[in-house]
Amino acid sequence: LRATLNRYRVGSAVTDSELEEAFLAFCAAHGFPKPDCRAAIDPGDGGVLLRPDAVWRDQRLAVEIDGERIHRTHRAFHEDRIRDQRLVAAGWQVIRTTWVQLLERPHELAAVLQRILGVN
Repeated sequence: LRATLNRYRVGSAVTDSELEEAFLAFCAAHGFPKPDCRAAIDPGDGGVLLRPDAVWRDQRLAVEIDGERIHRTHRAFHEDRIRDQRLVAAGWQVIRTTWVQLLERPHELAAVLQRILGVN
């Protein structure tokens, strides 16, 4: 999988992290439509706009790619849940994935996204 990720690597101008770039490579390798990265979503609750890591608007699917460096703090853990709740309340599905899943168990994530995105 690492070779595939390197082959499909995209420039970092589109993403905020190497992990997001790896996710885009994963999507390309599995034939998924390219998601919008960091696209603004207004959950309609009067709060701030949310910018999930990857979005498929037609399917109302937001994917958050959690790296340990950013998401391991107590504050980040709780803020992530609040973001997820706001998105779900606005009618979005939220999927969280990790570096370990992308590199070591990509088939699990691919199976979930295939079902949601309707891609075979």
